[in-house]
Amino acid sequence: MRLPHKSRNLPGFTMIELLGALLIVALMMPALAWLWQKGSIELRKRAVAGHFMTVTKGAEKYLKLNHAALLSGSSAANGQNITLENLRDAQCLSDMTADINAWGQEYLISDPGRRLGRRHHHHRWPGPGRQ
Repeated sequence: MRLPHKSRNLPGFTMIELLGALLIVALMMPALAWLWQKGSIELRKRAVAGHFMTVTKGAEKYLKLNHAALLSGSSAANGQNITLENLRDAQCLSDMTADINAWGQEYLISDPGRRLGRRHHHHRWPGPGRQ
């Protein structure tokens, strides 16, 4: 003859499960934080690359439109600086394009003239602590 088995409610068992789950979450937090940070950095890189491409295309368009004026106004020793405002005024850059990128860097495009027989545009980075 079998005796009926009494089901005992063990309240400590659910507490152990809860502590185990919290331990697992606590152990995963550094890895999740690292993944979050890495994703955030990648998003900023893409935003900066997109901004840089937009400014570069605007500068190229500006140089094509103003080629003769830029050649007559600059030499190998002294070039003209072109600002993003110049690009906007010439409709080579959208009014919505920010002056700084996602890392707080600004652009200054310079045209040093006929150095090496072709046009160059340089992007000036403010460097650490300068913005």
